This record gives sequence, C-alpha cells and structure tokens, in this order.
Amino acid sequence: EEYLGFVARLILHVREM
Repeated sequence: EEYLGFVARLILHVREM
C-alpha cells in the first residue's frame, strides 16, 4: 500500500538526522 511507501520515506528521512 502507499502507506508503506510513506513510512519508508519517513524512516529514511529520520535516519539522516
């Protein structure tokens, strides 16, 4: 689902911080 794509991008963004 698109939900998983949103979560995956959110996690990758947070890991960069």
